[in-house]
Amino acid sequence: MKPWFKIWSKTGKTAEILIHEDIGENWWDGSGVTSKGFIEAVRALGELDDITVRINSRGGSLYDGVAIYNYLRTHSANVTVVVDGIAASAASVVAMAGDEIVMPAASTLMIHDPITFAFGNAAEMRKAAEDLDKVKEGFISAYTNKTGMPREDVWDLMTAETYMTAAEAVEWGFADRVDEETKVAACDRSALSALLVTKAEEIRAALQTAEPDPDIPAEVRALAASFGVEASAVANALASTSYTLAPPPPPLPEAAMVAEACEEAGFAWAAVDCIKARLSLEQIQARLGRISAARDVAAAAQIEPTEQLLRAWAAADPAEITRHVVDCTTPEGFDARSQLAAHQAAGGETSGPVYDKIYGQRRRSAERH
Repeated sequence: MKPWFKIWSKTGKTAEILIHEDIGENWWDGSGVTSKGFIEAVRALGELDDITVRINSRGGSLYDGVAIYNYLRTHSANVTVVVDGIAASAASVVAMAGDEIVMPAASTLMIHDPITFAFGNAAEMRKAAEDLDKVKEGFISAYTNKTGMPREDVWDLMTAETYMTAAEAVEWGFADRVDEETKVAACDRSALSALLVTKAEEIRAALQTAEPDPDIPAEVRALAASFGVEASAVANALASTSYTLAPPPPPLPEAAMVAEACEEAGFAWAAVDCIKARLSLEQIQARLGRISAARDVAAAAQIEPTEQLLRAWAAADPAEITRHVVDCTTPEGFDARSQLAAHQAAGGETSGPVYDKIYGQRRRSAERH
Protein backbone atom coordinates (compact mmCIF):
# COMPACT_ATOMS: atom_id res chain seq x y z
CA MET A 1 0.00 0.00 0.00
CA LYS A 2 1.42 3.39 -0.96
CA PRO A 3 2.27 5.80 1.89
CA TRP A 4 -0.34 8.36 0.82
CA PHE A 5 -3.20 5.96 1.54
CA LYS A 6 -4.00 5.25 5.20
CA ILE A 7 -7.03 3.73 6.89
CA TRP A 8 -6.83 4.76 10.51
CA SER A 9 -10.19 3.41 11.58
CA LYS A 10 -12.38 0.81 9.98
CA THR A 11 -15.19 -0.45 12.15
CA GLY A 12 -17.76 -2.50 10.39
CA LYS A 13 -18.60 -0.56 7.26
CA THR A 14 -16.85 2.71 8.12
CA ALA A 15 -13.50 3.86 6.73
CA GLU A 16 -11.29 6.94 7.10
CA ILE A 17 -8.92 7.70 4.22
CA LEU A 18 -6.13 10.26 4.10
CA ILE A 19 -4.92 11.97 0.93
CA HIS A 20 -1.88 13.89 2.13
CA GLU A 21 -0.04 13.88 -1.20
CA ASP A 22 -0.19 15.28 -4.73
CA ILE A 23 -2.93 14.04 -7.05
CA GLY A 24 -1.53 11.81 -9.81
CA GLU A 25 1.74 9.93 -10.03
CA ASN A 26 5.00 11.83 -9.58
CA TRP A 27 7.24 11.10 -12.59
CA TRP A 28 10.39 11.18 -10.46
CA ASP A 29 9.69 9.04 -7.41
CA GLY A 30 6.35 7.34 -8.10
CA SER A 31 4.59 9.03 -5.18
CA GLY A 32 1.14 10.55 -5.49
CA VAL A 33 -2.52 9.54 -5.51
CA THR A 34 -3.51 7.98 -8.81
CA SER A 35 -7.17 7.41 -9.58
CA LYS A 36 -6.50 3.74 -10.36
CA GLY A 37 -4.69 3.12 -7.08
CA PHE A 38 -7.29 5.03 -5.08
CA ILE A 39 -10.28 3.25 -6.56
CA GLU A 40 -8.68 -0.20 -6.23
CA ALA A 41 -7.80 0.45 -2.58
CA VAL A 42 -11.31 1.63 -1.70
CA ARG A 43 -12.93 -1.30 -3.48
CA ALA A 44 -10.71 -3.68 -1.51
CA LEU A 45 -12.44 -2.50 1.68
CA GLY A 46 -15.68 -4.09 0.58
CA GLU A 47 -19.12 -2.64 1.20
CA LEU A 48 -19.05 0.66 3.12
CA ASP A 49 -21.74 2.85 4.64
CA ASP A 50 -19.58 5.83 5.59
CA ILE A 51 -16.30 7.15 4.17
CA THR A 52 -14.34 10.08 5.59
CA VAL A 53 -11.72 11.51 3.23
CA ARG A 54 -9.16 13.82 4.83
CA ILE A 55 -7.28 16.03 2.35
CA ASN A 56 -4.06 18.01 2.53
CA SER A 57 -2.91 18.33 -1.08
CA ARG A 58 -1.62 21.03 -3.43
CA GLY A 59 -3.36 19.33 -6.37
CA GLY A 60 -1.72 17.73 -9.38
CA SER A 61 -3.16 15.75 -12.30
CA LEU A 62 -6.53 17.15 -13.29
CA TYR A 63 -7.60 13.86 -14.91
CA ASP A 64 -6.82 11.78 -11.80
CA GLY A 65 -8.61 14.38 -9.69
CA VAL A 66 -11.76 14.25 -11.84
CA ALA A 67 -11.73 10.43 -11.86
CA ILE A 68 -11.49 10.24 -8.05
CA TYR A 69 -14.25 12.86 -7.77
CA ASN A 70 -16.57 10.92 -10.08
CA TYR A 71 -15.89 7.64 -8.25
CA LEU A 72 -16.67 9.11 -4.82
CA ARG A 73 -19.76 10.92 -6.13
CA THR A 74 -21.23 7.64 -7.38
CA HIS A 75 -20.20 5.55 -4.36
CA SER A 76 -23.10 4.22 -2.31
CA ALA A 77 -21.49 5.30 0.99
CA ASN A 78 -22.04 8.65 2.65
CA VAL A 79 -18.86 10.63 1.95
CA THR A 80 -17.54 13.27 4.35
CA VAL A 81 -14.56 15.36 3.26
CA VAL A 82 -12.36 17.11 5.83
CA VAL A 83 -9.76 19.60 4.59
CA ASP A 84 -6.90 19.07 7.04
CA GLY A 85 -4.62 21.71 5.52
CA ILE A 86 -5.25 22.76 1.93
CA ALA A 87 -7.31 21.39 -0.94
CA ALA A 88 -5.92 23.15 -4.00
CA SER A 89 -6.41 22.77 -7.73
CA ALA A 90 -7.27 19.13 -8.59
CA ALA A 91 -7.53 18.32 -4.86
CA SER A 92 -10.31 20.91 -4.55
CA VAL A 93 -12.26 18.98 -7.21
CA VAL A 94 -11.84 15.77 -5.17
CA ALA A 95 -13.14 17.66 -2.14
CA MET A 96 -16.35 18.54 -3.97
CA ALA A 97 -17.29 14.82 -3.90
CA GLY A 98 -18.23 15.09 -0.23
CA ASP A 99 -21.86 14.86 0.80
CA GLU A 100 -20.56 17.07 3.60
CA ILE A 101 -17.39 19.17 3.35
CA VAL A 102 -15.86 20.25 6.66
CA MET A 103 -13.02 22.77 6.98
CA PRO A 104 -11.18 23.60 10.19
CA ALA A 105 -10.79 27.35 10.68
CA ALA A 106 -7.10 27.26 9.70
CA SER A 107 -7.59 25.30 6.44
CA THR A 108 -7.65 26.66 2.89
CA LEU A 109 -9.32 25.84 -0.41
CA MET A 110 -7.98 27.07 -3.76
CA ILE A 111 -9.47 26.92 -7.26
CA HIS A 112 -7.83 28.05 -10.50
CA ASP A 113 -7.73 27.45 -14.24
CA PRO A 114 -6.25 24.12 -15.39
CA ILE A 115 -2.65 24.26 -16.62
CA THR A 116 -0.80 22.26 -19.28
CA PHE A 117 2.44 22.23 -21.26
CA ALA A 118 2.24 22.60 -25.02
CA PHE A 119 4.72 22.43 -27.89
CA GLY A 120 4.13 23.07 -31.56
CA ASN A 121 3.03 25.61 -34.14
CA ALA A 122 0.46 28.36 -33.74
CA ALA A 123 -2.47 26.10 -34.64
CA GLU A 124 -1.40 23.48 -32.12
CA MET A 125 -0.98 26.11 -29.40
CA ARG A 126 -4.46 27.51 -30.09
CA LYS A 127 -5.91 24.01 -29.91
CA ALA A 128 -4.19 23.44 -26.56
CA ALA A 129 -5.82 26.61 -25.22
CA GLU A 130 -9.24 25.50 -26.51
CA ASP A 131 -8.78 22.07 -24.91
CA LEU A 132 -7.98 23.70 -21.57
CA ASP A 133 -11.24 25.66 -21.72
CA LYS A 134 -13.12 22.38 -22.23
CA VAL A 135 -11.37 20.81 -19.25
CA LYS A 136 -12.22 23.92 -17.23
CA GLU A 137 -15.91 23.33 -17.96
CA GLY A 138 -15.60 19.94 -16.25
CA PHE A 139 -14.14 21.58 -13.14
CA ILE A 140 -16.90 24.20 -13.21
CA SER A 141 -19.50 21.43 -13.28
CA ALA A 142 -18.09 19.96 -10.06
CA TYR A 143 -18.01 23.37 -8.34
CA THR A 144 -21.48 24.48 -9.45
CA ASN A 145 -23.04 21.15 -8.46
CA LYS A 146 -21.79 21.76 -4.92
CA THR A 147 -22.21 25.53 -4.58
CA GLY A 148 -25.21 26.30 -6.78
CA MET A 149 -23.32 29.36 -8.02
CA PRO A 150 -23.82 30.59 -11.60
CA ARG A 151 -21.33 29.17 -14.08
CA GLU A 152 -20.01 32.66 -14.94
CA ASP A 153 -19.19 33.42 -11.28
CA VAL A 154 -17.25 30.18 -10.87
CA TRP A 155 -15.45 30.84 -14.17
CA ASP A 156 -14.27 34.22 -12.84
CA LEU A 157 -13.15 32.77 -9.51
CA MET A 158 -11.07 30.14 -11.31
CA THR A 159 -9.54 32.71 -13.67
CA ALA A 160 -8.55 34.86 -10.68
CA GLU A 161 -6.95 31.82 -8.90
CA THR A 162 -8.99 32.23 -5.75
CA TYR A 163 -7.84 31.16 -2.28
CA MET A 164 -10.63 30.79 0.29
CA THR A 165 -10.56 30.69 4.04
CA ALA A 166 -12.83 28.16 5.69
CA ALA A 167 -15.40 30.89 6.41
CA GLU A 168 -15.33 32.13 2.81
CA ALA A 169 -15.66 28.60 1.45
CA VAL A 170 -18.77 28.06 3.58
CA GLU A 171 -20.19 31.48 2.60
CA TRP A 172 -19.79 30.71 -1.12
CA GLY A 173 -21.03 27.12 -0.80
CA PHE A 174 -17.73 25.29 -1.40
CA ALA A 175 -17.90 23.84 2.14
CA ASP A 176 -20.73 23.06 4.53
CA ARG A 177 -19.32 24.05 7.88
CA VAL A 178 -16.27 25.32 9.74
CA ASP A 179 -15.08 22.86 12.37
CA GLU A 180 -13.79 25.04 15.19
CA GLU A 181 -13.12 22.00 17.38
CA THR A 182 -10.67 20.20 15.08
CA LYS A 183 -7.17 20.10 16.51
CA VAL A 184 -4.38 19.56 14.04
CA ALA A 185 -0.92 18.63 15.30
CA ALA A 186 1.78 19.46 12.73
CA CYS A 187 5.08 17.63 13.00
CA ASP A 188 7.81 16.66 10.56
CA ARG A 189 9.94 13.53 10.75
CA SER A 190 13.01 15.09 12.40
CA ALA A 191 10.97 17.05 14.94
CA LEU A 192 9.01 13.97 15.94
CA SER A 193 12.17 11.89 16.29
CA ALA A 194 13.69 14.54 18.56
CA LEU A 195 10.51 14.71 20.60
CA LEU A 196 10.43 10.94 21.04
CA VAL A 197 14.02 11.06 22.29
CA THR A 198 13.53 13.88 24.81
CA LYS A 199 10.27 12.41 26.09
CA ALA A 200 11.28 8.74 25.88
CA GLU A 201 10.68 7.91 29.55
CA GLU A 202 7.31 9.65 29.65
CA ILE A 203 6.27 7.89 26.46
CA ARG A 204 7.28 4.45 27.74
CA ALA A 205 5.31 5.06 30.92
CA ALA A 206 2.32 6.38 29.00
CA LEU A 207 2.40 3.36 26.72
CA GLN A 208 1.39 1.21 29.68
CA THR A 209 -1.68 3.32 30.41
CA ALA A 210 -2.66 4.65 26.99
CA GLU A 211 -6.19 3.63 26.04
CA PRO A 212 -5.98 0.76 23.52
CA ASP A 213 -6.95 1.48 19.94
CA PRO A 214 -5.98 -1.23 17.43
CA ASP A 215 -6.26 1.20 14.51
CA ILE A 216 -3.64 3.64 15.83
CA PRO A 217 0.04 2.62 16.25
CA ALA A 218 1.23 2.23 19.84
CA GLU A 219 3.90 4.93 19.48
CA VAL A 220 1.30 7.47 18.35
CA ARG A 221 -1.07 6.56 21.19
CA ALA A 222 1.78 6.91 23.67
CA LEU A 223 2.87 10.27 22.29
CA ALA A 224 -0.70 11.56 22.44
CA ALA A 225 -1.19 10.33 26.00
CA SER A 226 2.06 11.92 27.22
CA PHE A 227 0.86 15.33 26.03
CA GLY A 228 -2.80 14.92 26.86
CA VAL A 229 -4.15 15.20 23.30
CA GLU A 230 -6.45 13.03 21.24
CA ALA A 231 -4.61 10.09 19.66
CA SER A 232 -6.71 10.41 16.50
CA ALA A 233 -5.55 14.02 15.98
CA VAL A 234 -1.90 12.99 16.21
CA ALA A 235 -2.51 10.00 13.94
CA ASN A 236 -4.17 12.15 11.29
CA ALA A 237 -1.35 14.71 11.32
CA LEU A 238 1.34 12.05 11.08
CA ALA A 239 -0.43 9.77 8.64
CA SER A 240 2.28 9.73 5.99
CA THR A 241 5.28 10.31 8.26
CA SER A 242 7.81 7.66 9.22
CA TYR A 243 8.97 7.88 12.81
CA THR A 244 11.20 5.90 15.13
CA LEU A 245 12.97 6.33 18.43
CA ALA A 246 16.18 7.98 17.24
CA PRO A 247 19.50 8.27 19.11
CA PRO A 248 20.42 11.76 20.35
CA PRO A 249 22.55 13.81 17.93
CA PRO A 250 26.33 13.74 18.46
CA PRO A 251 27.72 16.54 20.65
CA LEU A 252 28.97 19.60 18.80
CA PRO A 253 32.75 20.10 18.71
CA GLU A 254 34.30 22.82 20.88
CA ALA A 255 35.10 26.13 19.22
CA ALA A 256 38.85 25.61 19.65
CA MET A 257 38.61 22.27 17.84
CA VAL A 258 36.68 23.87 14.97
CA ALA A 259 39.19 26.71 14.67
CA GLU A 260 42.10 24.26 14.62
CA ALA A 261 40.53 22.11 11.89
CA CYS A 262 39.82 25.14 9.69
CA GLU A 263 43.29 26.58 10.22
CA GLU A 264 44.98 23.30 9.33
CA ALA A 265 42.98 23.20 6.10
CA GLY A 266 44.12 26.74 5.28
CA PHE A 267 40.71 28.34 5.70
CA ALA A 268 40.77 29.88 9.19
CA TRP A 269 37.98 32.27 8.21
CA ALA A 270 35.58 29.32 7.82
CA ALA A 271 35.62 28.58 11.57
CA VAL A 272 33.10 31.29 12.39
CA ASP A 273 30.70 30.01 9.70
CA CYS A 274 30.97 26.42 10.98
CA ILE A 275 30.39 27.41 14.60
CA LYS A 276 27.39 29.58 13.73
CA ALA A 277 25.91 26.75 11.66
CA ARG A 278 26.43 24.33 14.60
CA LEU A 279 28.06 21.74 12.37
CA SER A 280 29.40 18.39 13.55
CA LEU A 281 33.02 17.43 12.88
CA GLU A 282 31.92 15.30 9.94
CA GLN A 283 29.94 18.20 8.47
CA ILE A 284 32.88 20.56 9.01
CA GLN A 285 35.24 18.23 7.15
CA ALA A 286 32.75 18.01 4.29
CA ARG A 287 32.48 21.80 4.09
CA LEU A 288 36.25 22.22 4.14
CA GLY A 289 36.47 19.67 1.34
CA ARG A 290 34.06 21.72 -0.77
CA ILE A 291 36.02 24.91 -0.07
CA SER A 292 39.27 23.18 -1.04
CA ALA A 293 37.70 21.98 -4.30
CA ALA A 294 36.43 25.50 -4.99
CA ARG A 295 39.96 26.85 -4.48
CA ASP A 296 41.32 24.33 -6.99
CA VAL A 297 38.70 25.35 -9.54
CA ALA A 298 39.59 29.02 -9.05
CA ALA A 299 43.28 28.24 -9.53
CA ALA A 300 42.56 26.28 -12.71
CA ALA A 301 40.46 29.14 -14.06
CA GLN A 302 43.00 31.81 -13.00
CA ILE A 303 40.50 33.50 -10.69
CA GLU A 304 41.68 34.94 -7.37
CA PRO A 305 40.34 32.61 -4.62
CA THR A 306 38.97 35.30 -2.31
CA GLU A 307 37.15 34.41 0.87
CA GLN A 308 33.89 35.71 -0.60
CA LEU A 309 34.30 33.63 -3.76
CA LEU A 310 35.19 30.42 -1.92
CA ARG A 311 32.32 30.82 0.50
CA ALA A 312 29.87 31.27 -2.39
CA TRP A 313 31.26 28.42 -4.49
CA ALA A 314 31.33 26.01 -1.55
CA ALA A 315 27.55 26.44 -1.25
CA ALA A 316 26.82 26.48 -5.00
CA ASP A 317 25.92 23.60 -7.27
CA PRO A 318 28.32 22.57 -10.06
CA ALA A 319 26.22 24.17 -12.80
CA GLU A 320 26.40 27.58 -11.12
CA ILE A 321 30.18 27.30 -10.74
CA THR A 322 30.50 26.30 -14.40
CA ARG A 323 28.51 29.32 -15.57
CA HIS A 324 30.54 31.63 -13.32
CA VAL A 325 33.85 30.32 -14.62
CA VAL A 326 32.77 30.51 -18.26
CA ASP A 327 31.67 34.10 -17.77
CA CYS A 328 34.66 35.33 -15.79
CA THR A 329 37.82 33.53 -16.93
CA THR A 330 40.41 34.49 -19.53
CA PRO A 331 41.80 32.05 -22.09
CA GLU A 332 45.50 32.53 -21.32
CA GLY A 333 47.41 29.97 -19.33
CA PHE A 334 45.01 27.01 -19.45
CA ASP A 335 46.37 23.48 -19.41
CA ALA A 336 43.13 21.70 -20.21
CA ARG A 337 44.33 18.12 -20.01
CA SER A 338 46.15 18.32 -16.69
CA GLN A 339 43.50 20.43 -14.97
CA LEU A 340 40.64 18.28 -16.22
CA ALA A 341 42.35 15.10 -15.04
CA ALA A 342 43.00 16.65 -11.62
CA HIS A 343 39.30 17.24 -11.05
CA GLN A 344 37.78 14.03 -12.37
CA ALA A 345 36.32 11.25 -10.25
CA ALA A 346 37.13 7.58 -10.73
CA GLY A 347 35.79 6.34 -14.02
CA GLY A 348 36.44 9.63 -15.79
CA GLU A 349 33.19 11.39 -14.91
CA THR A 350 33.45 14.88 -13.50
CA SER A 351 32.25 15.13 -9.92
CA GLY A 352 32.06 18.91 -9.90
CA PRO A 353 31.92 21.72 -12.48
CA VAL A 354 31.82 20.78 -16.15
CA TYR A 355 35.45 21.37 -17.06
CA ASP A 356 35.11 20.34 -20.71
CA LYS A 357 32.57 23.10 -21.12
CA ILE A 358 34.72 25.62 -19.29
CA TYR A 359 37.87 24.92 -21.27
CA GLY A 360 36.04 24.48 -24.58
CA GLN A 361 34.34 27.83 -24.15
CA ARG A 362 37.60 29.59 -23.39
CA ARG A 363 39.39 27.91 -26.33
CA ARG A 364 36.65 29.02 -28.70
CA SER A 365 36.87 32.52 -27.27
CA ALA A 366 40.64 32.58 -27.79
CA GLU A 367 40.27 31.41 -31.38
CA ARG A 368 37.81 34.18 -32.15
CA HIS A 369 40.29 36.73 -30.86
